[in-house]
Amino acid sequence: MNRLDFILLQRNDSDIPVLKEFHNLRSVKKFISISKNYFDYVTETENVFYYKILLDSKLIGGIHFEIHDIKMYISLFILPDYRNCGYGKASVKYVLDNFTDKIDVVEVAVDEENYSSIRLFEGLGFKFTEKDGNLYTYIFNTK
Repeated sequence: MNRLDFILLQRNDSDIPVLKEFHNLRSVKKFISISKNYFDYVTETENVFYYKILLDSKLIGGIHFEIHDIKMYISLFILPDYRNCGYGKASVKYVLDNFTDKIDVVEVAVDEENYSSIRLFEGLGFKFTEKDGNLYTYIFNTK
């Protein structure tokens, strides 16, 4: 059976160049765009976290979440070869199970054409709340 691990990204992590390459893949970039200083932001900002997603020690994605008061925002990417295999679901469940004890609401924004993510979040109980341009907003109440 495959083992899924989550490792907090640290400043100057040796996987940052690889993650930058992953984020530049057309299939990832289509739905998640990052700034030049993104990895500085996620490794140096209080209440902002980025976990590497590893399958049998192989890097297959990342999950970024931010906590503001009692609200959490999540973004996730899984490499194309590993999508629709349950790894995204397991990753979101990991965050929900381990980091939402003081959170009331979790929010995600999903591109209207990102059907896999829409199915993922709806399958986990996230509820559609609004559409803004090409983004759908979903929330999950933890209480």
